[in-house]
Amino acid sequence: MGISPCKCANCCARSLGPPSRRFSPIGRSAPPGGAANPAPRPRRPPLRWRQTYGAGEVAEEFLRNYGYTEVLGPQAPWPAERISCGFLLLGPSTRYPPHRHLAEEIYLPLSGTAHWQQGARGWEAQPPGTVIHHESGVPHAMQTGSQPLLALYVWRGGHLDQKARMEREHVR
Repeated sequence: MGISPCKCANCCARSLGPPSRRFSPIGRSAPPGGAANPAPRPRRPPLRWRQTYGAGEVAEEFLRNYGYTEVLGPQAPWPAERISCGFLLLGPSTRYPPHRHLAEEIYLPLSGTAHWQQGARGWEAQPPGTVIHHESGVPHAMQTGSQPLLALYVWRGGHLDQKARMEREHVR
């Protein structure tokens, strides 16, 4: 069931509250008059883009087109022990091979329509905004088309620092 956009800008503007509570595009509160709030923001380490796999585990082409960054989790700027959340980036025409892991996984594609495969099911195109859920231990794979894929991911349960196990079996 989709969300219907409001046809009335007035009710949406009222729901934002007074201008002093709105946010500017750079993430600082915008007080009345529009000047940026000069209050210092807490410093966090920059996001680190990483790869789970190395040469010999996956194709070199995959490694040139794959990366992720963890925002919340065991190795993240915001530490957490029971949940991991971050972003996955897959380049155009990239196949993420079938793999599985103990952690339950949820994806929310933010840009780029990709094809996703799970368990014995066939490949399905999933546009941005679709919630994709992978149960613990279920093999799954992704394939991008002409556009790269940027997706938010959440891992929970299992061992969050466990590496995914690549599948050797054929996936449809």
